[in-house]
Amino acid sequence: MSSDPNAPPPPSAGGRTEPTLGRMDDLPTGSRSPRPSASRATPARPSAARPSPSGGAWKTIAAVSAFWVLVFVLMVANRDRLEGLLPETLLNTQLTHADEALAAGRLAEGADSALPIYRAVLETDPDNARALAGINAVGHALLAKAQAALAAGRLEEAKALAVQARTVLQGGPEIDALDAGISAAEGRTVEINAVLEQALAAQRAGRLAGGADSAAALFQRALATDPGSGIARKGLDEIAAALAQRAQEAIRARRWGAAEGALNDIERLRPGYAGVPELRAQLAKGRDAERIEAEQLVLKGEEQLAAGQLTTPPEANARASFEAVLRHDRANPRALAGLRQVGAALLVQAEAALEGADVGRASALIAEGERLGAPSAEVKVMRSRLREAEERVAIAGERDAILPEDADAIARDLALADAALRAGDLIAPPGQSAFDLYRGVLRIDRDNAIARAGLDAIPPRAKAQFDEAMLGQRLGEARDAVAALMSVAADDADLPAMRSQLAAAYLALAESQIQFGQFSAAGRSVTRARELTPDDPAIDAVAQRVQRAAGRG
Repeated sequence: MSSDPNAPPPPSAGGRTEPTLGRMDDLPTGSRSPRPSASRATPARPSAARPSPSGGAWKTIAAVSAFWVLVFVLMVANRDRLEGLLPETLLNTQLTHADEALAAGRLAEGADSALPIYRAVLETDPDNARALAGINAVGHALLAKAQAALAAGRLEEAKALAVQARTVLQGGPEIDALDAGISAAEGRTVEINAVLEQALAAQRAGRLAGGADSAAALFQRALATDPGSGIARKGLDEIAAALAQRAQEAIRARRWGAAEGALNDIERLRPGYAGVPELRAQLAKGRDAERIEAEQLVLKGEEQLAAGQLTTPPEANARASFEAVLRHDRANPRALAGLRQVGAALLVQAEAALEGADVGRASALIAEGERLGAPSAEVKVMRSRLREAEERVAIAGERDAILPEDADAIARDLALADAALRAGDLIAPPGQSAFDLYRGVLRIDRDNAIARAGLDAIPPRAKAQFDEAMLGQRLGEARDAVAALMSVAADDADLPAMRSQLAAAYLALAESQIQFGQFSAAGRSVTRARELTPDDPAIDAVAQRVQRAAGRG
């Protein structure tokens, strides 16, 4: 079959005929020609070509072109108005961000805080009312924060915020009032710092409570000015703890008054302090135990008195029992009455000694009876009888070897010795003490009964001084009394117990001095204790604590 160049291409394998544009010679040239029939379709060019748009497509293209032409014309006509809309939208966004930052408390620090955003808006629109109001709100917020910081005692923070607030608000009466408050607070801070320094110094010196210059009073003064002072509150807490320790030590030492005073101080400083109830319970328990013990000792003393055990045997006599009660309860009426009875009984023994011409023993018994509280009228009678007995002894003695001037010296020295004995000047000052004066008389008249009686009176007088000094915690006087007893009666049965008691008191004092940082004084107290009882193992333990504490300090 011959091939026709104008014949349509054969169908594809799927039965579809590919479209063609036809030949250029067949394009219409003027008037619209009728569509050629299928039998006259022009054959396709060898290369594929896009089909020409239909009439509907041309209409769509024309409509879209017209729309964009219209948009362009409108934009040109309303150019100024459109340009004004763009900044206004940006400003609204900035103002919204600034309002959110203000509400969140981000006032002036950082690029995302309220103040720099409001100021950026004003650079574009200087009269923007919303931005101006926002800046004013930022200023007042800074002012409020500064006032709150000042009220809370955060002075440096308040000063920094005040500077920011003044910069934003450009001054004003509220800013002036804030500045005045800051100046006043700075003045109070200087005053408080000085008071705190004084308080800390008093605390280091151990002046914890009692008096306007005590650490507690000064810390309270600082708190009255600055209730938020952490240093003052910490100081009062430390004082309360130290006073609690003092109370505990006083309870152990059976010094009830000192313990009571320390607890009262704690309650004044720190009402509701946790350790006080327990300490008060210990105090009450200790007092009850001592009261029971005192009652038992009084009963024992009364039994010993009835049995005639006035001052012997050692540590098992009426005098020792009654005095043991009075060491802890000076006003115990039954113990005082018991001692007076012992004193009166000693006067009876002194009378018997005088009848036996034992002038020395009689003198010692009269002196001890007077110390224990024997009736003064009876003491006067016995002293008068003693002088008569001494005169009889003097008359009966050999006077040949005693010159008149010696007799005058003896009388003078005996008077001075008696006065020194009554004054408690037992072994000091040298040459003027009772011990030295009585011995001086005996060097002239070795049988002088008055001088011998005076020497015999020194040991009980030394013991009495020791008990009084220990009762009053006057350890130096107690130490002098021990030294006097050692000089006159080194083998006295009471001496070892007295030395041990005084050594224990010095060790307790050393422990207290350690607590208050008085390490040198604590070392001296340990030395005193070692002089009294060198073999006591407790001394080495306290000495080591002193060394450790001094090393830490």
